[in-house]
Formats: sequence, structure tokens, C-alpha cells
Amino acid sequence: MTGGRRSRDNKLDQLLSTEDSEKTLTEDVKKEEAQGKVNKFTFDMTPKELYALLCKSVIGQDEAKIKLSNAICYHYQNLATGGNNKQKNNVLLLGPTGCGKTYLVQKVAKAVKVPLIIGDATKFSGTGYVGGKVESLLQDLLVKAEYDLAAASRGIIYLDELDKIACKDGSGRDVSGRDVQNGLLKIIEGGNEFPVMHPTGQRMIKTDNILFIGGGAFSDLYKILRGQTGGDAKQGAENDDGELLFKANPGYLLKALMKYGMIPELLGRIPVIARLKALTKQELRDILTKSDESVLLQYVSDFKAYGTEVKFNESAYDTIAEKAFERGMGARGLGAVVEEALSPLKFHLPGTGVTEVEVTKQLIEYPLVTTLDIIQKHKKTLGG
Repeated sequence: MTGGRRSRDNKLDQLLSTEDSEKTLTEDVKKEEAQGKVNKFTFDMTPKELYALLCKSVIGQDEAKIKLSNAICYHYQNLATGGNNKQKNNVLLLGPTGCGKTYLVQKVAKAVKVPLIIGDATKFSGTGYVGGKVESLLQDLLVKAEYDLAAASRGIIYLDELDKIACKDGSGRDVSGRDVQNGLLKIIEGGNEFPVMHPTGQRMIKTDNILFIGGGAFSDLYKILRGQTGGDAKQGAENDDGELLFKANPGYLLKALMKYGMIPELLGRIPVIARLKALTKQELRDILTKSDESVLLQYVSDFKAYGTEVKFNESAYDTIAEKAFERGMGARGLGAVVEEALSPLKFHLPGTGVTEVEVTKQLIEYPLVTTLDIIQKHKKTLGG
């Protein structure tokens, strides 16, 4: 994989050195516009409408949903009306693993109907001699847009694990941190064009209207927040990480991020900081019962395909949520708990003639024994 990425980076370098690249792009775009091949982008969603849409599948995290809704809607409304996005509302999502950062961005991109790529910031290097170059994100975005240059130029790039490229000592001398951040800075700030490979030949893509969203757990940030109060955050063990993050005032939070190892130039181009909390046990339960994309819906559908109606009772919801909460993986833990509990049922039940099953606390805690008991009782009712 590394060899393929290097090969692509070398091709990008060749494209960049081609003298006629800008001329080719300008002529091609003018021809496409004249022929009506470039579709006009439209957008008519309000922040409240996007927020309401997110609430159907995303439980909790109100601050993040509101700030994302504002950033997304004003960015794309500006594009749709021909405005100038020189100061883009790029977003940084701060929160522990499993709190829904990536899921939120996916839902937003789907709602707005723009291409989205999720890039792992840890795979890049500042110079390209290890890992990939940050410019490859633009090539990935073009591919996701099915080589529609106009669509790619207004897409969303989500930079996951952004905290992993912080300068380790906070001084900015760390090659694997500062150089990568500087590389990202080049494509985030806009005003530049970068070469991409297109089936019709070399093209150039501008990043002025591409929205960048960064996300990371920033786990050691809380140690910094505990070191100084920042005005609103009380110092002491009685405050958990979530409280510290939300009580820290914006100015001190920025200083803490810089101390963590994020360069001020990059933070300056990501003006919106949205904080996410670790999900509570009740919120995990609500994800199961209230979200339009509950993990349980897929299991109900799977069993139905084999002629069995599966229902979950209240004790099952409570037990799944509790087990997931104990794992400390956030929403990701829900799927793992449910799969472990229902795996024996999925394997043994088809073909037995059982048409109805109630998933209970007992089934979640003792999957195999309870599954075999369900099948045995069914056989007895048939006189087997």
C-alpha cells in the first residue's frame, strides 16, 4: 500500500511541474460551463432544519450538533448564493472515542449531499518520505465525487485522529507533528490549487470551498486543563474530563490545544470548536430505542429474513446499555455487545421453526444457554 501511495504522490509531483496545467484547467472549465456540464449547486436548508435531522439519529451532543449545523448551513448557503467563502467555518470536534464524531460528519454530508472523505491524519508525513502527502486527500475526494471536479471542490474532508499529529513536546520541533500540520495548512487555508489525476488528463482543484472538519480524542488535553483553571473550570479530582472540557472558557481551551502541540496557524484556520461528551448509560440506551439507525434494527431484519420475529424487552435494553457503558467504548460498544449476545441465536435458530423470540436480560447475559433453552422449549411444544 505504501508503494502505491508513493507512486501516486510521484505522479502528483509530475502534474505539478507541468507548465500548461493551469491553462488546461481554465480552458476545460470554460468549455464545461458553456456546454452546461457544470451543474449549479443549490442549498436551502436552515441550521434548525439540519439540527432536527441530526436529532433523529444522533442522541445527545447538542453543542456539536448546533455548531455543525451553523457551520455547514452558512458555508453551503454562501456557495449556493454565489458568496465568498474566504473565511470558512472549518470545524474541530473534540471528544472521547465512541462519542459520535465521525458519525456526525457522515450524517451531515449525507444531508447536504456533498462528497465526504475520511482521512486518517496519522498516515501522513510532512515531507512524504514516510507515509503519504496531505495533497492525496484531494485526489481521494475527487474519486469519491466520481471525478466531478465541481462537486469535489465543495466537498467535505474529515481529518480523523488529528490529535495524533500534535508536536510531541509542544515546542513545534517534532517533524512528525509540526510538518504534517504545516502540510495540512497549505490545503486548508484556500487560495491554492493542487494537481489531481482525472480520466480526461491532468486537472487542478482549488480548496477555497472545501470544508475541513478535524476530530480527535485529545486524551492528554485534560491533564493540561487540570493544570490551570482557565477561569471557569474548577480544579480538582471532583471534575471529570467532560466537565473540564465544557467548563474551560474558549480562550483557555485554545491555549491548552497549543500547549498540547497544535500549531496556532492551523487552529487559526479552524475557527469552530465543538465539544462532545462521553455518552452516558441512558444515552446509550436511547441510541438503541430512539435512534433511526439503531443497531438493533439490522438484527430484527436479519432474523425476519429467516422467518423469526425478534423483540427486545426493557430489561434487554438496560443490560445492553450497561455492558456497553462498562466497556468505555461509547456507541461502538453497543454493536459489539449485541453481536456477542445474539451470535448463538443467529447460528442455532434458523431452521428450527421458532417464529418468535423475546430478547431478555437473561439472553444478553447467558447467550448460548438461553438460546438452546429457547429451541428446546419449542421442540417440546411440538411434542418432539
